[in-house]
Amino acid sequence: MSLETAIQHVGDGLLAIAGRDTLSQSQPFVFRIGPVSEQTGPVQPTPQFQSNCEGELMSMSELTATQNVRLTVEFKDKKLNKAKVHGAPQWFTDNTDLIALVPDADGMGCTVSAVGALGSASVTLRGDADLGEPVKEIIGTHQVDIVAGEATVVDIVAEPPVEQ
Repeated sequence: MSLETAIQHVGDGLLAIAGRDTLSQSQPFVFRIGPVSEQTGPVQPTPQFQSNCEGELMSMSELTATQNVRLTVEFKDKKLNKAKVHGAPQWFTDNTDLIALVPDADGMGCTVSAVGALGSASVTLRGDADLGEPVKEIIGTHQVDIVAGEATVVDIVAEPPVEQ
């Protein structure tokens, strides 16, 4: 599969990433990423969004263990005109130990929050490109890398005393 992508800085910390499968000319869509913000309270894990992530990687974000990022999506046709999907797109992650998802009711956006541990996780968006029957699934994947934030604690460890 060959994927064509375009990255555009939209402003106010937003980044738009568009992608499309150039071999099958499938329906493309755009992830809008950001801005990244600090969390204001504890994050609850969201195991209900656990799924094996599929699809080719389209975009990625780096968050500290105390940040979240807003992802939104826009579906496009072959000529990059705005297109509709059937029903609300669904959001999933392959690792609920690293990130928590809070999708919008209409499925067109999702807040992704670091749970606390460091590592990488994928967010997958699945939509139905066919407005009738049958289902024609369109999939996009966004990688989130969780890294340590700035140091806030000093931990001095004393080794056992030894004779001089």
